[in-house]
Amino acid sequence: MVFISGTQRTEKKLGYVADFCPVCHGFQSFRLSKIGSGDHLYFIPLGTNQVLGHIATCLKCGTVLEADPLVFRAFAKKVPNQVESLIDETFPDIRRVRAARLELESKTVARTLDASERQMLIGELFRHFETRVVARTKGVQIQGRGGWGCLGTVLLGALLLVAVNLLSTDSDKRAMVFPALGAIALVGGLISFILMLLEPGRIMKREILPALAAALHPVKASEEELETVLTRLRQSGFLIGKKVKLTRLMAAMNPMPSPEGFHIRP
Repeated sequence: MVFISGTQRTEKKLGYVADFCPVCHGFQSFRLSKIGSGDHLYFIPLGTNQVLGHIATCLKCGTVLEADPLVFRAFAKKVPNQVESLIDETFPDIRRVRAARLELESKTVARTLDASERQMLIGELFRHFETRVVARTKGVQIQGRGGWGCLGTVLLGALLLVAVNLLSTDSDKRAMVFPALGAIALVGGLISFILMLLEPGRIMKREILPALAAALHPVKASEEELETVLTRLRQSGFLIGKKVKLTRLMAAMNPMPSPEGFHIRP
C-alpha cells in the first residue's frame, strides 16, 4: 500500500483588521491570516507544525501584504460598515504607527514628493502587483474563456450522446455519433486551448492594467519614471516588468479620473 504524505502550505484566517493599503492609498479593511507549513496524509491537513508568517489581504483591491499581528490590539470577527470602526477596534494607534507612510501619502496629494520618494512609491506599487500578475498570467490559464470553452465542449458532447440515445434505437446510427464526438472534441479543444493562451493578455488588459493605472494615478508618474522602474523590474527578474507594456500602461492612465482625496482624521 502506498502512503502519500509530506508537508504543504497552510493558511488560517485569524480575523479582520484595519491597516493602510498602499494600492488604495488609504485605510482599508484587511483579512489577517496565518501562513504555516503542516503535514498532510493523502493531502488531508494534519495540523500546522511551523508558522511561516502572516499576511493581510485588502478586502477592497485584493492586495496582499506581509503583516505583523502584534501591532493590532484585536482581531475582529466581522467587518463593520465603516473602516473607522474597525480602526478603533483593531488598530487605534494606526496614525502613530503608520505616521511615516501617511506623511508620504500627504506629500503625494500635495505633489511635493522628491525624485527618490517618487521612485520608491512607484516601485512599491509595481511590486505589490507582482503576486497578482504571477497568479493570473503565468503559464496557461484554464480560467476565463478557455475554461468555459472546455466546459462547453464537454457539455456539447454529452448532450449529443444523450440526444442520440433518446431519439434513436438503431445501433448503426448510434455508432455514427462517435466521429461527430471526435470532431467536437478536436475543434472545441483547439479553440479552448487558443483561448487559454490568449487569456493572460486579456487579464492584463481588462483587469491588471486598469487597477495598476488607478493605483499609480495619485503619484502622477511620468513616462520616463515608469520606463526606469519597468527596466529595473525586468533586470531584477520580476514578471510584471516583462508583462506590463509601457505604451499600454500610459494609455490606461490617460485619461484617468481623479481619485477621491486622501483624508487623515485628526
